[in-house]
Amino acid sequence: MARLGRTWFIHTISFVVFQLLGAFAHATTIDYSVTHVTGNQWQYDYSVDNDTLLVPITDFTIFFDRNIYSNLIVNTSPVDWDALVVQPDLGIPADGFFDAIALSLPLVPAGILPGGTVSGFSVLFDFQGSGTPGRQAFDIVDQRFNAIDSGFTGKPTIVSEPEGMGLMIVGLVLIGQFIRRPSRCLNTRVNPVTIS
Repeated sequence: MARLGRTWFIHTISFVVFQLLGAFAHATTIDYSVTHVTGNQWQYDYSVDNDTLLVPITDFTIFFDRNIYSNLIVNTSPVDWDALVVQPDLGIPADGFFDAIALSLPLVPAGILPGGTVSGFSVLFDFQGSGTPGRQAFDIVDQRFNAIDSGFTGKPTIVSEPEGMGLMIVGLVLIGQFIRRPSRCLNTRVNPVTIS
């Protein structure tokens, strides 16, 4: 029974550690600001943070819903990035997108290195939705155009440290109480039975 208790304890601790690590994990961050230009024309400005990948970001795509966006125009892009837009198409139907790929320049590593940030991407567009344009889906793709990360533009919600630490302390106290209580099976003696 003591072995079963230790196994349960190890599994519980592993579960708690993975839950705490998962609470702080999130996708690569693409922050945005949106500016009203005139009429139904707006502008998104993007900043890309490589805060989760261990490899440089060399290509990313931000999607524009075909039902509420039209007339996409690349307004600005950093000099070491090549950006393009593909228009949303209701006839196919297909969403539009903004795609940016890092250019290889001499003596300059391509892309956004782990822990790095690049800003200066902006797109002009017409907005047919109501209110203010909001978050968009995005993909980070590798050199073979396979998605290696996905998410939505904007700041992610992260559990604050005091809440996470409080949860961990409560969990450890409960585990300690379980380990300290005496096992009923160890205190029970079995009397031999004779069969005649």
